[in-house]
Amino acid sequence: MKIYTLILICILFIQCDDKKSSSVDKLKSERNKLIIENRFAEKIQKYYSNGEGSNLKLEINKSDSINELIFKDNENFPLMLIKIPKKNTSNSKKQILFTDINNDELQDIIINVHREGGWGGGNVFDNEIFIFKNEKNNFILKSANNSRTLTDCKFGHFSLRNIENNKLTGISYCYAPDDGHCCPSLKYETLLRIKNWKLEHFESKEIN
Repeated sequence: MKIYTLILICILFIQCDDKKSSSVDKLKSERNKLIIENRFAEKIQKYYSNGEGSNLKLEINKSDSINELIFKDNENFPLMLIKIPKKNTSNSKKQILFTDINNDELQDIIINVHREGGWGGGNVFDNEIFIFKNEKNNFILKSANNSRTLTDCKFGHFSLRNIENNKLTGISYCYAPDDGHCCPSLKYETLLRIKNWKLEHFESKEIN
């Protein structure tokens, strides 16, 4: 009887220890994920602050899923709104993709950033797709690709869907000559190719 009791105590102790280890591992994973999310947001913020927004005021709004950067002129008029995703909130529209671009068995990251205003205010929409290379979990920004050079139109934006064989799939929304800034009426199924850590237009098919 004593032996069975001892065995039972040992089993309960092991189960308890396993649950504790699992809880600790989960906490570490969530903490590491949060660090990575904030690291990307900070790098993208730095990209804009040191670039097009270098002479402008910056206001930052943060939430669990997104960081908003609002660049304003000296009179506090908003010229550009940047939305940096920190996690995917939709199964169909992916803002963040994980993929091994250079076949080194490390997950590189692609982030789709939405922009409004065109640095002049107003309802002009486009986006930039950032590609980060994973160098032993130190993520290096390799390129920022504007949708104006990737879609079938001068002005428009690209809604990212997925990635297969180093090609990004998505929908391009483009403006016809009579469209208002708010409402692009042309849609294309678009395929983008990754080449030398940059994106280039591969092919498109108009959606009627």
